[in-house]
Amino acid sequence: MRRLVALAIFLPTFGVLVTAAMLTPSKTGEGTHQQLGLAPCGLKARTGVPCPSCGMTTAFAHATHGQLGQAFITQPTGAILAIGCAMTAIVAFYVLITAARIEKYLVQLWHPAWVWLILALFAAGWAYRLITDYGDYT
Repeated sequence: MRRLVALAIFLPTFGVLVTAAMLTPSKTGEGTHQQLGLAPCGLKARTGVPCPSCGMTTAFAHATHGQLGQAFITQPTGAILAIGCAMTAIVAFYVLITAARIEKYLVQLWHPAWVWLILALFAAGWAYRLITDYGDYT
């Protein structure tokens, strides 16, 4: 059962990283997701204001290409999430191969404060994008 859970975690996290690695990061810092056939950001198209996730795909693409500095400049929260995704994939792969018992460590790490931290990161990343994109919609 432990290996099945690890596989269920590994496949999507690794899949996201592989997909990001196949993309060419946009030079504008956003719009990389359009290479997947997705529409441009609706909020930015309508208002000129970037949405909270603008630049995330581009940051993931930079991170998977080993360009962590550019990933942080593009979208700091996206860079942090890309690193977290890679760490999760590595741990899940380790458990998948070894059937290691890591549940007790994960339980110790979990705390409701993490939810607030993640929300704060999203807010900070969005604020960063608003500040850096300000000239685009003034």
